[in-house]
Amino acid sequence: MDFDLNYNLISRVAVGDILRRVGRRYPDKTAIIDGERRVTFRELDELANRFANHLLERGLQRGDRVAVLGFNSLEFVACYFGVFKAGLVWVPINIGLTNIDIQYIIANSESKLIFVDQILLPKLDGLVQDPAWQGKITILEGQAAGFSSFADNLAEERSEPQVFIADRDPAFIMYTSGTTGKPKGVVQSHLSIFVTSLANVVEVSITSKDIAATVMPMFHVAQHALTTSFIHVGATQVIFKKFEPEAFAATVAQEKATWVFLLPMMYRALMASPAVQKDQFASVRYCLYAMTPMDEVSLNKAIDYFEAEFALATGQTEMYPATVIFKPEYQRVKQGPYWGVSSLVLDTEIMDDEGNLLGRGEVGEIVHRGPSVMNGYWKNEPETDQARKYAWHHTGDLGRFDEDGLLIFMDRKKDLIKTGGENVASVLVESVLLAYPKLANAVVVGLPHLQWGEAVTAIVVPKPGEMVAAEEVIAFCKTKLAGFQVPKEVILVEELPANTSGKILKFRVRQQYKDHFSASEENPAQN
Repeated sequence: MDFDLNYNLISRVAVGDILRRVGRRYPDKTAIIDGERRVTFRELDELANRFANHLLERGLQRGDRVAVLGFNSLEFVACYFGVFKAGLVWVPINIGLTNIDIQYIIANSESKLIFVDQILLPKLDGLVQDPAWQGKITILEGQAAGFSSFADNLAEERSEPQVFIADRDPAFIMYTSGTTGKPKGVVQSHLSIFVTSLANVVEVSITSKDIAATVMPMFHVAQHALTTSFIHVGATQVIFKKFEPEAFAATVAQEKATWVFLLPMMYRALMASPAVQKDQFASVRYCLYAMTPMDEVSLNKAIDYFEAEFALATGQTEMYPATVIFKPEYQRVKQGPYWGVSSLVLDTEIMDDEGNLLGRGEVGEIVHRGPSVMNGYWKNEPETDQARKYAWHHTGDLGRFDEDGLLIFMDRKKDLIKTGGENVASVLVESVLLAYPKLANAVVVGLPHLQWGEAVTAIVVPKPGEMVAAEEVIAFCKTKLAGFQVPKEVILVEELPANTSGKILKFRVRQQYKDHFSASEENPAQN
């Protein structure tokens, strides 16, 4: 037993160790820029150590959960690294969720303490009045009468706590937004975060000389993975609480940021804003995008505008990202919804519904193996078993490999539209719509229809000031798509429902328009 314990102490893989090591390697280098505040890696490590000691002094034990509800900030980073260093489990909460879902997550995760930004305190209204939570809610950033603050809860100067951490111990439980029920908690281990974030350094070209613009929310897995990767190598991060094109461009220019991660719609917003100048991005060398492939028109324009390398990275909360990377050398060579090559720490294959692995060119579900696979869904064994059927992690995404071994994303299994005996990939139609110069955003869903089973339907957002007719959009699609892929109808709206990371919530769109064709089904030939 002593041998096993000593071996685990010597060979351990723990996320908190990342910050300690970089703090020793680059003690005086700036780690975080948060507005006017700047802290070095040594100072950030010390903050995390002091907070970790405070948590343990409050009686928390290995594996206890600590919930955090906040925007990107210095305190947010120090808080979750402190949780990791203490051997506890971080429970980040999406600030865009309803109060009911937030309190469900806190209860379901059995969190012992909550740290919340002062501005978000109303989202905990039910708990604030609960005597059982008195003294257990702390303000992370800001001040509020009757509550202690993060700064108040920092222990005196001391070294990192010596706690036992096994590499497969849970590091965080991150909840995915449920489409039909309550959010599901995804348990990721120290090993998963450590190995994959280190692989990202190689896969998406991160160096110690980089200054990264960190604008996507850290309570989401994508930005958390990148933030950890930047800290691994000692890159500086400029933290943003929200994305505003003019302010973002000004800060990038001021801090001479070299590395940017945004959604496709954000790159389009920067290029379209009259208040943003191209030369403000002169320092930028690498631009990552995610969530969805960028349409060909926007991608080519962005590469020319930013004069930087562009890459797409994909992943899931269940598969600590990045899992697949569409690298800069392919951006203008391979056209279509490419995801690219698997991360160097993963195996990626295509599988049919019977568990058979398929060859190149064959369409099936994208499955993975490797250390970034989740431990499982928190307190949900049936869903966990389903996700790892046939000893592979099932993503729920459909894809195929091309002749060069690059992965092409076809669609989410649940988003594939079955219309008139044909299968239509919604992402293919969306890519065509986003190439239409008058549209700012678009989503494609299959809606119930008497004749077609599901009717391909486009819900689109025109660019500001543009007058768009549904007929002209359909005419454009007919020049790019097969007849069965062309939307039966185009619906014009001012905005689309999206989560806090900008991902369009298709299930809400389907729900909103589920009866759209019912009025005309007595005469289906019209549709």
